[in-house]
Amino acid sequence: RSLQKTQSAICGDCKPSRRQADWHAVAVRFRLTPRELEVFRLLATGATWKSVGARLQISARTVEFHVLNFRRKIGAENCLCALAKFFSL
Repeated sequence: RSLQKTQSAICGDCKPSRRQADWHAVAVRFRLTPRELEVFRLLATGATWKSVGARLQISARTVEFHVLNFRRKIGAENCLCALAKFFSL
């Protein structure tokens, strides 16, 4: 199954854009912390929560905490939908 089909199945109408997101503008718009942005940038490359945690020297649970905050701030139901919504802004 393609990533786009999976995203559509999970998040319905939130589809990713093909253009590169302006990370700083989105961070300012949604009041993201530098760490939330850093975690999400790594997740956007396809990294797992565990590998993001290892790279940033934090636990996978802390990564999950940052992801939950990020999702709440941008209004996404789940991580995949958050990525799709983030790249469509």
